[in-house]
Amino acid sequence: MHEASRQYSSAMEIYKEEAGEEHPSYATALHNKALVERLLGRPDEAVRLFSKALDIRRKVLGAEHVDVGVTMHNLGSAVRDLGEFDRAREMQEHALTVLRRRLGSEHLTTATCINALGLTLKRAKEYDEAIEMYQKALGIQRRSLGLKHSECLQTLYNMAECYAEKGDAERENAVRSEILRLVQAMQQQESNDGGDEAAAAAGDDADSDVDIKKAG
Repeated sequence: MHEASRQYSSAMEIYKEEAGEEHPSYATALHNKALVERLLGRPDEAVRLFSKALDIRRKVLGAEHVDVGVTMHNLGSAVRDLGEFDRAREMQEHALTVLRRRLGSEHLTTATCINALGLTLKRAKEYDEAIEMYQKALGIQRRSLGLKHSECLQTLYNMAECYAEKGDAERENAVRSEILRLVQAMQQQESNDGGDEAAAAAGDDADSDVDIKKAG
């Protein structure tokens, strides 16, 4: 991961020199470097780079471009890492509005952003709102992927953790039982080809950054 950070730093300098600081390619290099910095546990640097990429994309592409929504979403996730939950929520809600307009309410990237907003609300101890977001994300994922998919399992896991923190043991146990049932069904389905998606599907209360390619 540290090597990836160095490679993206080199790419940033190349694009800055050859294309200029207001070129979309330079913004993409900044954005990708920010993704790596966040994974390395450096949210301050991630916020700085995402913010710079966002400024360029707004100026060059316009406020309603999907790449602007993607960058704002990821910036919100990095801000959440700093413990600034209200600010993170505001950014992620705005990003979600843009992505719904540009990609549609049923797009999987939209579901990813809703899931991440749920995690922000959970961290802020807004449990009922967080659960509502997880349910919305799960609905999109289920319609697109079917329940027997790792993304659905991760959302269910996030939901169970939210119920646990809320102190609702009955609903927590019901969701965990559903996860177990789905994992067992997936393992049975995959037993003939040696797949291990079910075994590694859910864990550690997670959300996802949104990648440009993933956003379309």
